[in-house]
Amino acid sequence: MRPLLVLWSLGCADAPTTAEPVALPVAAERTTFASAEALGAYVLEARTQTTTTPAGGEASVVEETTRLRWRDDEHWQYVRERGGERLSETLVWEGEVYKAGRSGERRRSGDSEVARMELGQQADPWARTLGPLSSRVSLTEAGEEIIETRRVHRYALGLTPESPAGGSPRKARTVSGVEGQVWIDEATAVRLAGELVLTTETEGTVTQKRLRFSMSALGGDPAVPSPEAAP
Repeated sequence: MRPLLVLWSLGCADAPTTAEPVALPVAAERTTFASAEALGAYVLEARTQTTTTPAGGEASVVEETTRLRWRDDEHWQYVRERGGERLSETLVWEGEVYKAGRSGERRRSGDSEVARMELGQQADPWARTLGPLSSRVSLTEAGEEIIETRRVHRYALGLTPESPAGGSPRKARTVSGVEGQVWIDEATAVRLAGELVLTTETEGTVTQKRLRFSMSALGGDPAVPSPEAAP
């Protein structure tokens, strides 16, 4: 039996509240950054390796790591690293925003609500890697598991056929392969872990993205550093 998650749909003020059961993969597509707050505190780490091979040229490889330590709205840290070198850090501590670049020196910067909105746009590794191509990823249930006491469903990833579309084919991106697996939390539909290989081609240039991500310390201590702590 396919796992279902009940999503509550709110109509107008006079209409009754209705519950809509949907398949877990569908519910996962509807989750937002805020959905993960139901898990409590957590650490989300993602590693991406992007290999670009132009036609007749040599391949170039870029490796990037992102790490989000989330306690609550007023205490979190988001770090980006490339090739083992820190690129940027956003730290929110007691509602105050601190940002740092390669030097690691933290400076107060901006508004916490703006910082949180920016975080919501870039922190999800699944959305960051696939973008609009997520609609072409098929999920086939491959079993149930437990991750840090939470029941999850594992799905094998595949590629659905591309639907015919009009418009100019100039600079069209062809998706030649998607493989991997993803673990979806049964209670919240949040993706707790995943590994993905996405291969695309644009005008003879082949790009392969390898993604691994996982959430840990669920409901525990994410070890968000204070502004005075070493970078």
